[in-house]
Amino acid sequence: MATVTTTLALACGMNDTDVKVTATSGCAAGQYLYVENEVMLQRAAATGLWLPVRRGQEGSAQVAHAAGATVTTQTALDVTTAPDLTTEPTGYQATVTLTDAQIKALPTTPVIVVPAPGENRVIVTGVILGDPAGDSTLTLSAAANYTNITSSPVPMLRFRLGSGAYANYYNIQEAFTYAVQWGEVVWPMGYNDFASGGQNYDDLPTQSNQPVKISIVNGALGNWTGGHASNQLIVTVAYRVYDLTTDQYV
Repeated sequence: MATVTTTLALACGMNDTDVKVTATSGCAAGQYLYVENEVMLQRAAATGLWLPVRRGQEGSAQVAHAAGATVTTQTALDVTTAPDLTTEPTGYQATVTLTDAQIKALPTTPVIVVPAPGENRVIVTGVILGDPAGDSTLTLSAAANYTNITSSPVPMLRFRLGSGAYANYYNIQEAFTYAVQWGEVVWPMGYNDFASGGQNYDDLPTQSNQPVKISIVNGALGNWTGGHASNQLIVTVAYRVYDLTTDQYV
């Protein structure tokens, strides 16, 4: 899986089904496009700098976006290749970079970290199940901390598989406090660092073709406020993909 970042060359309206970007390198049909808090799906190959898209994916709000908005693409896994059952299961990593606006909206607008893997495929994550497929990390850079934050319980970063299994990680406001102090911090995420784990191997058949999303648990207060335009959160999640038809990792 790979991520590529570009920007909107022109503003797009709420109902536009084609968006113009400044560069299409790495863009292809079937990719998710993350434009601010909206998730789009590229439905066909680019025509010049124009990308045909399906709007408001994964429950995100379909809204207008200004020229210059960051567009991050994420390629879904190639699930057509037959698994090699003679080797260890492949470990994957997915990375998303969240802007200040996306961070503040996380209490009400989750962001997809790992796209749905396809029918009869299940994402098994180190951050939820404790299956160590590789390194999972948070990289935070911040010039100012956030406000409108719950004090009880402390604000946690939640990783959720679809609408089911989830785990909560760390006091995320405290992490940003350190980032403000030091400019940037990198937090390794181990399974034991989470407040709870919700994924169980027995539940895998009910979790087919579900993405992994992140959000922030902020009680009844809604979205965060404050922050700074330069604030950034990079989330890297290690995971494997389990095929329910072959009962093997792929």
